[in-house]
Amino acid sequence: MQVKKDEARSIFRKLEIEHREKHNYGWLRYKERAILPVYFSHGKGDMPGKVGDKFRQSLKINEEQFRALRDCPLDREGYIKILKEKRLI
Repeated sequence: MQVKKDEARSIFRKLEIEHREKHNYGWLRYKERAILPVYFSHGKGDMPGKVGDKFRQSLKINEEQFRALRDCPLDREGYIKILKEKRLI
């Protein structure tokens, strides 16, 4: 799955991930606790298939859920609900 860096940054903002700009990683916090480390490539250009998949996997969601997150129907609350259903929170 190819992912644009701007899309990854947008997802970080949407999920309110505590972002470390210099390294493109951060932590998803829930109730003041760091729950999930999330990262994406900081190389040049867009993230090709395998790298984009690693980003998606770091979010602990499948491709359909990732598309919903990227394309806006899925918000932070919905994402948190998915993580709770997977017993990650």
